[in-house]
Amino acid sequence: TRNEVWQAIINGATAIGYFTHAWKPSFTEFAPTEEMKAELKRLNRQVARLSPAILAAPAQQNISMKLGNGFDCQFKATNYNGELFIFALNSDLGEGAEDAKQFDPIFPRGGKAVFIVKGLKKGTVIEVVDEKRTITAEKDSFSDDFNPLAEHIYRVKLNK
Repeated sequence: TRNEVWQAIINGATAIGYFTHAWKPSFTEFAPTEEMKAELKRLNRQVARLSPAILAAPAQQNISMKLGNGFDCQFKATNYNGELFIFALNSDLGEGAEDAKQFDPIFPRGGKAVFIVKGLKKGTVIEVVDEKRTITAEKDSFSDDFNPLAEHIYRVKLNK
């Protein structure tokens, strides 16, 4: 669910709705487990808190993202309140996923992503939002590990 929400946001969604119905073992209109309810609350709070940055103007910097082994990835970058935000996602579903049927298993893969951010100064500290960690930039780049279907949000103070 987190991956699908961030895919939608990265691709321009400005609202999110959840389909909570279940048909098995019997029909119910609201089927999330307690664990899923807690995660939806956490995700909704995060998206609401970050909405000014999510909806901000596209970043003016020249930015690219490549995930190891050519795995599928996506990102959205914005400039908000003197900071660069990068919303990044490992969207790789694994080998054979494009041919999988609805209930077939998939095998998502993880890897290291490299971000090229023209003008990024070596030594710049990049906050990984809501993860209690930072990354130190190289000249014009930084990298991070992505578990299967993981998302990371980066905040870089500009002109510092």
